[in-house]
Amino acid sequence: DGLSAFRTFTEFRRRAAARVLGTTVGVIGDRVVGFVIVNGDEVEQIYVAGPARGTGLADDLLAHAEAVIADGHETAWLAVVAGNRRARRFYERNGWVDGGGIEYPAEVTDGNFLVPSRRYEKNVSPPSTNAQARTSPSGPTPFEASFENGHPQTLSSQIMAE
Repeated sequence: DGLSAFRTFTEFRRRAAARVLGTTVGVIGDRVVGFVIVNGDEVEQIYVAGPARGTGLADDLLAHAEAVIADGHETAWLAVVAGNRRARRFYERNGWVDGGGIEYPAEVTDGNFLVPSRRYEKNVSPPSTNAQARTSPSGPTPFEASFENGHPQTLSSQIMAE
C-alpha cells in the first residue's frame, strides 16, 4: 500500500484545510466521530470511527453527501479500493453501482498517487417537484448527528472550527 506512506497526519491536516467548506462532521455527544468530504460531484472521503460504526452515522453522512451533490449534479461518484469489500458492500447497500475500474489520482504533497480503485456511481437527481427543497442555495451545510441509545435522531447545523 504505497499511498499510506504519503497519508500522514500532517498531510491529512493540509488536505483537510482545503476541504473545510465541503466537509460535514458527525458528532456523538461532544465528540466528532466521523466525517464526509464532498468535492464537486465526488464523495471524496467518508470516515466513521470504530466506536460509532453500526450506529447509522455512515448512512446519514453518505445520504447528506448525496443531497449536497444533487444540488448541482445528476450523478454522484466515489472511488473505493477494489479490495475494500466492506466499503463496497456498504455502498451497494446504499444504492451505489460499481461503474468499473479506475486509477484514482489520490492527492499527495507533490502531486497525485494513482490508486487502483473501483468507481461507484449513484443517480442523485432529485424528483422535479422537490428539486429546490433538498439543500440550501448557498451550498453544503455541515451537520451534527444527535444520537439516543446509539441511533441517529436529528440533524442540526454545526460550524466546523479548529
